[in-house]
Amino acid sequence: MLDQQLAKEAAIGLGLTEDEAEAAIEDFESPMMGGSNLGTYATIDCPTKKIEGALNWLLYEFTKINGVVRKISNPHDFGNYPSFEVDYPEAINAIDLDDDNTSPSGAKPSKARQIAIDEDIEKKDNWHDKANEIQERYNKKFDQWL
Repeated sequence: MLDQQLAKEAAIGLGLTEDEAEAAIEDFESPMMGGSNLGTYATIDCPTKKIEGALNWLLYEFTKINGVVRKISNPHDFGNYPSFEVDYPEAINAIDLDDDNTSPSGAKPSKARQIAIDEDIEKKDNWHDKANEIQERYNKKFDQWL
């Protein structure tokens, strides 16, 4: 089981308040079954050994960029198996770029709106770059057990 106190101390050490740290780990080991939630960045394989170490490592790294990590149980014909689900922070998840480049009439957005769209794209891209780098390091670190 995740050492909740260790995770909380790590989050506080990164500058989160006690309440923010508790919120970040609140549903860390959710008993969710199947599929990803809306707002999920990735589902990451658990190692066959060192599961708790991997979980703590991911929590520590994703807390730095305000991502949320939890251990989930995936149903399978041969029994459930664990994986880690990483969700976007609320600020990134709230960015919806689907309809931002055109209005219903097809007109281009105003200059101010285009600047805001560009800033949102940059925020999301920066977060993805950081998350992808964390996932790469995770794969190298735990590769022998994946």
